[in-house]
Amino acid sequence: AALAQQHPGLVAAAVMEDPPLGLPASRVGGDDGAGALEGNALLESFRLIRESAPQLQASGITAEVLSGILGSAPTASGGTFSELLHPDGIFSMAGALLAVDASVLDPVLTGTIRSFLDPEVPFGVPSLIVCADPSKPDAVADLALAQHFADISPSTEFVVLDGAGHLIHDELASRDRFRAVALGFLERVAAAS
Repeated sequence: AALAQQHPGLVAAAVMEDPPLGLPASRVGGDDGAGALEGNALLESFRLIRESAPQLQASGITAEVLSGILGSAPTASGGTFSELLHPDGIFSMAGALLAVDASVLDPVLTGTIRSFLDPEVPFGVPSLIVCADPSKPDAVADLALAQHFADISPSTEFVVLDGAGHLIHDELASRDRFRAVALGFLERVAAAS
């Protein structure tokens, strides 16, 4: 989102998956992102990741072993990862946990994160905003804010995938729909070029 808005010359198009577009639309005009995830189930997951990722990295555990452990772990939206996600999504998550600098979560967890988008500046390239179902406890994208960016940004579309949680492209129930929406968008962008 930030590249599409601030450095559009670096990208041809953008596909955003349940993105944190900044402050909720009801707070557009504020100057920071503090509290943007307050009440979201992901916040507790981020706390757990912040604490456990450095320990996992230091332990020498492999992504294969961690994938097995994660598969039986509960998700922010209910159920276990293996019940809700594709196996390759769980493996990618394991690899990411073993590679991430967990301190990137500190501004989110301390409420000091700053909004990285200007709510009055459009995206400068064709963009697709794919939002999780707002009824899911881990949905991040604020639908009114996504609509706002679609309204002010030429060639920007937004869609909500009913029933999808935040991990849209990894979810058993939503990967195929995400793929169809994303590929359809990319085909339209290619045809217009």
